[in-house]
Amino acid sequence: MIKAIIDRLLGRTAEASLSQKTSDRVIDDGVPNPTQVYEGKPVECPEFAVGLDGSKTISEIKKHVVCTYTPHVENQRIYHPAEKEPDGSMKIVFEGVSATCPALKQFGEEVARRRKMRRPFRYVDLNHVYGCCCGAPDDCVFHNMALNERQTMERQLR
Repeated sequence: MIKAIIDRLLGRTAEASLSQKTSDRVIDDGVPNPTQVYEGKPVECPEFAVGLDGSKTISEIKKHVVCTYTPHVENQRIYHPAEKEPDGSMKIVFEGVSATCPALKQFGEEVARRRKMRRPFRYVDLNHVYGCCCGAPDDCVFHNMALNERQTMERQLR
């Protein structure tokens, strides 16, 4: 009742406040990136990972990381909070090996915003790990942004 009075004093209509309430509850309204996983370019499986299962793949990736921002690699399962399976469980939107690192944590939101996505990136997929973390870190957008920021800070300190 108080909200209705405040809305009337501010000139808001009941229909506008109702549509705002329903839009706040909608999790996935067509905006990309429901999984929060940055998908890397498809790459060939490196020699060290050919024929390995999940846990052995993770341990081999940790041995072959060349990036200065050491990624934390793990099996990840991400659920969609608004969609349910017929049996009532939440729908899985990503399942597999993924990684996160300090550069991703710092710049995940900015990269997502540039791509016009609502949620920040929290993980990178296995293709990105193989291509950038274990291959060429200079191809990683998060790595490059972190290096640029570090260089800027060093210039300012001089």
